[in-house]
Amino acid sequence: MAFSLFRKRDSEKRNTVLSALDLQPGSTFNYHSKSWKVAESYRYDWGDDDFSFDHKVVCGEESFALSVEEYDWIRMVKTTPIVNEDLHRQFVEAYAADSASPKRFDHNGCTFELVETAPGYVSEWDSDEAEELINYDYEDIANRSHVFSVEQYDEDEFEMFEGHKLETIEITRISQ
Repeated sequence: MAFSLFRKRDSEKRNTVLSALDLQPGSTFNYHSKSWKVAESYRYDWGDDDFSFDHKVVCGEESFALSVEEYDWIRMVKTTPIVNEDLHRQFVEAYAADSASPKRFDHNGCTFELVETAPGYVSEWDSDEAEELINYDYEDIANRSHVFSVEQYDEDEFEMFEGHKLETIEITRISQ
């Protein structure tokens, strides 16, 4: 009798389908035939019950950031940090001139256009302490799946990320 109870629980667990919205620290998933693990997670609060999540994921020595947000669909973006002093200076100067980020800029042969500006708060996964930021999302005008994101934390503190949008079918076998 007890054996059949355990078998039922195992089959219920196998039938639970997790999505990228269920990712949290310690979760694993497959991407491009590799198993990735969520090492760190951050929660972004954009107000009006609008949240998104950034996860630092690792596979051996490789890592990237996976951003996940729910609209009428699940939007996922794979990014890596960009350290570029000239580009950083361009953002600082644009903000100093008119308290705004550039509407367009060129980077690595691509022209990125501003598609969304969002003020909000970011916190670590299990923390109640949040830091204020403004997020600027850009898309390459020639290839809209190529993205660039800028997080502004102060008048001259900018973090930059470049990457591309993912389809939900690219992330598989999610487990917690």
